[in-house]
Amino acid sequence: MGIRILHQLPSLAIHCAIVGATWGALLSEGTSIAWARPPSASGAAATSQAGSDSSVARGTDSGVAAIAPNSPAEKRAAKLASEAIGTDYWSGHHPLAEKKLREAIQICMVQNCSVPFVARLHRDLGVVYIAGMKRVEDGKDEFTAALAADATVALAAPMDMPAVKQAFADVKASMPATVGSTASAAATGVPAPAPETKPEPEPQLADANGESGARNSRNGEPEPEEAPELASARRIMNWVTLGLQQDFVFHSQTPNACSPGSNYKCFDAAGTYVPVTGFAAGGNQVSSGGITTGTLRLLIGFDRVLGRRFTLGLRVGSVLAGKAEKVQGDRAFMYFHGEGRAAVWFARDPFIGTGIHPYLFGSTGVAEVDGKVLVEYTSTDPARPCPNCKLDAWKRSGNVFFGIGAGVQAAITPKSGPILEARYMQFVGPSVPVIGAQLGYAVGF
Repeated sequence: MGIRILHQLPSLAIHCAIVGATWGALLSEGTSIAWARPPSASGAAATSQAGSDSSVARGTDSGVAAIAPNSPAEKRAAKLASEAIGTDYWSGHHPLAEKKLREAIQICMVQNCSVPFVARLHRDLGVVYIAGMKRVEDGKDEFTAALAADATVALAAPMDMPAVKQAFADVKASMPATVGSTASAAATGVPAPAPETKPEPEPQLADANGESGARNSRNGEPEPEEAPELASARRIMNWVTLGLQQDFVFHSQTPNACSPGSNYKCFDAAGTYVPVTGFAAGGNQVSSGGITTGTLRLLIGFDRVLGRRFTLGLRVGSVLAGKAEKVQGDRAFMYFHGEGRAAVWFARDPFIGTGIHPYLFGSTGVAEVDGKVLVEYTSTDPARPCPNCKLDAWKRSGNVFFGIGAGVQAAITPKSGPILEARYMQFVGPSVPVIGAQLGYAVGF
């Protein structure tokens, strides 16, 4: 028996050496652990623990492709990133991987994460966009944010896919020279000239009432709300919209609606103007207030982002359908729609990333809205006998309006999404109250 064991010792030594070398390679790979294909279900728990540092694990390339998480916020963000790229990405659940990486970035925007750490999260999200979701432009946006924050960001070996490499190279080539020189210095060990720095703003301290900005849980110092260079690199500042607006016109109780001098003009089914001069009691009136459909218009808009949550914009368009009948001597119908507007948005930073972004806005401009209501009467005019007449009573608005409204944009990508709006518009000269409901689509650049 002992002789047989002695004969097998060389084989055992070789096997131990292979296992040891493999384990050492895994320990030194850092980022590669998280990006490698996950093992079978029986080893999933071990993989989750081994890859808990995600793309920010310690490794031989630390400082270039990986940054170790130190704060509690960084560790929570690293855990999400590890699940995203270590499990969800390789399982084909790319939208879930995107969601978790976005959540990790959001944690670091409101708590204390280092800028290099956040930069690598953007890099990982860029890889998911390009390699997993085939959204190359969105991936380039994430690479831009990563390199703008930290020029030492690099692709780890498992990210070395042709489309990813090409996009990363394109972004890096388009970056300012200072970024390229810094990255080169990191790769070669030769220090690059230090970039010009600006003094940091004074931290916001608590006032007498105890009100202050967020504070660092570790040392009590005020922490930054977010990294400005990351936000400015990713915020979409210009938006173009295309929408259809259906107008709804309010009608109030009106006696003698079809009589000469009324705000209504009445027409029969053939489109002939019918001024009602003789009618039986109880007819020829809008008997109760209500709302009816009016004009339908096409609107094209442009909005410019100011700061984080404010926009100023313009809308121009034309009426497509629903204009009133008119008679000789009436003013011409205004097809043109033009307005200016200002809006405030209620998400933390609504022009970065995807999600539901609600807003309120005010507007003023020129347009015309028409609407009609049915009027019934019995004629007492011998020249126009009609026991049960029905007429379309058209009401035309003035050409100037003021309005307020609310809307929501569902950003299905960081640069596009459908919008839904509802607003109240008060026209003057003559006065007509209107509700406008709009469905459209917005694209940012």
